[in-house]
Amino acid sequence: MTVPGPVGQVPAVRDPAALTEAAIPGVGALALAFAALDEDAALFAAERALREQECRSQARRREFTAGRLAAHLVLTALGRAPEPVLMAGRRPQFPPGVAGSLRHSGLWAVAGAGRFAMVGVDLETAAARCALGPRAVRLFCAPEEQQADVLAVFSAKESVYKALGGRATDGAELPLSRIVCEPAAHGFTAYVTGQLPFPVRALHGADGSVLTATARPHPHPAAPCPPRPAESRCPRRPPTRTTRTPLNAAFEGPAQGVAPCG
Repeated sequence: MTVPGPVGQVPAVRDPAALTEAAIPGVGALALAFAALDEDAALFAAERALREQECRSQARRREFTAGRLAAHLVLTALGRAPEPVLMAGRRPQFPPGVAGSLRHSGLWAVAGAGRFAMVGVDLETAAARCALGPRAVRLFCAPEEQQADVLAVFSAKESVYKALGGRATDGAELPLSRIVCEPAAHGFTAYVTGQLPFPVRALHGADGSVLTATARPHPHPAAPCPPRPAESRCPRRPPTRTTRTPLNAAFEGPAQGVAPCG
């Protein structure tokens, strides 16, 4: 991994496809694996059936195949035998105990996975910058967000979108404009109404590509009340006074000199 660059910039790596993990601040390491779109891979029967059902063009078939190859490789990196990766709604359905995300861009497919509650990864090639004209940027970027690399902002929002399955907490479609990204040393901290902040790791390839990744750990289960006699109950604890803190205090404070997104 590389040393983070200035706030609002993503650190550079010579070859994003050589990465094997992304460190998500406050969460842990997310395993990564890449596969070239021109590679042919043996798929499981269930994956082949899904490909026949969902992929109408040869190009889409190549993307699907490379995505599943990357998924098999990332499962191996986690110490698990490859298994079929199908779909559960909008998310790829990794084996029980593993959350993962798939993305293809340019000549590559990438898979990110780990033992987390949710995972999102995104890869954008330098060519994607050509599609981000001023009108498109205004649709998903607040003015404050446009002070950073807008391709990295777009990719960070895509990672969070994938982690949430494209849905807001009320089940409605989640537009990218409702995902607010604030620059941080590791990339971004993303905010979505009704959710805790998402730390988004961002890496910039020497070729102008951008890779972002986020993850949410499983919540810690509440400690059960110790066994008591039948006539006894768990004592009620007196209410404690809490102090409200900014949402981003869960991960990193706002960078100096950068206006928070609102």
